[in-house]
Amino acid sequence: MILKKTYVRDVVKELCSNGHRESGSEANCKARNYLVENLGQLGVEPLFDPNYTHEFYVPSFMRNFANVAGIIRSESNSDNAIVLGAHYDTCGNQPGADDNAAGVAALLRAIPMLKKPKNKSIILCFFDSEEPPHFLGPHMGSVRLFEDYLSKNYKIEAAVILDCIGHDLPIKGMEDVIFSVGTESSKKLSRIVDDLTNRHDNPSKTWCKRIVDGLTDRHDLAMIAVHNDYVGDLSDHHVFRINDIANMFLTCGRTDRYHTESDTPDWLNYRKIENVSDLIVSISDALTAEGTVIDNEKHDTLSLELRTLNKVLTQRLMRIFGLKSKPTTREELTQLVNILRNVF
Repeated sequence: MILKKTYVRDVVKELCSNGHRESGSEANCKARNYLVENLGQLGVEPLFDPNYTHEFYVPSFMRNFANVAGIIRSESNSDNAIVLGAHYDTCGNQPGADDNAAGVAALLRAIPMLKKPKNKSIILCFFDSEEPPHFLGPHMGSVRLFEDYLSKNYKIEAAVILDCIGHDLPIKGMEDVIFSVGTESSKKLSRIVDDLTNRHDNPSKTWCKRIVDGLTDRHDLAMIAVHNDYVGDLSDHHVFRINDIANMFLTCGRTDRYHTESDTPDWLNYRKIENVSDLIVSISDALTAEGTVIDNEKHDTLSLELRTLNKVLTQRLMRIFGLKSKPTTREELTQLVNILRNVF
């Protein structure tokens, strides 16, 4: 299926058109129906055949919430699968363009480009109730979907989650950065990030490239690997991490528009969202290219974190951050992360 050039912009605009998508609201229900409609048009099989929705009751709200999910089944039709996910609800009465209509749009756009997997199915999840007061609680949509259905019906090998991926970082020279959080959960994920970052083209960038089948199309993103311990569980990768499943959280961090009424469609970088969408395709293709089980071996990613960060650190950025030299140790990296926390 060939999508309109304005597809990403159109999806974000539609999801934000009702002013909010707070869980349990009529606006949330409209967004849910819109997602179901899109998955059908994209030819995605319902995960809960014949339904795309997984409803669960939330006593404090005295109503059902609903995740939306589809599946691209592997040729082997095995129970092994990876999850690609983004939440679609908002934190109260806010448009939620960056948080997280952008992530939803990027994932939807990626679907026609995903390869038919041979041995691992691809489960596409759009989670409800990620935001407070449900965040990290038992009624968080991703928690309910995993505990109620995924863990009982599939062998989930890895999860890649998108949240707040639609904006430029607010520092000149770092606008095209995206953070890859959690690669320490799997050596396979670390190898993918390592392969997706070009070491030679430009010493000041970590250009992401599509590597599957020898393709080298630039995504024009500078990807920096970040250990989850630095930021904590900020999104739906939480339930996969605590269940020892390989997980990657892609984000551009937070801005002063986060969880405010100013998080509107007009300020997003739609080219960047498309680049993230292309990146998702590359990651998914790499995760499903081999028949071997994706490992969940925790390991030290310091060298990967340093390499991807230091290629972005220009002399100008070092002056801004008060650095005399680029970090080379975990201690020095931690000091820089503490500085960056005040920015993102």
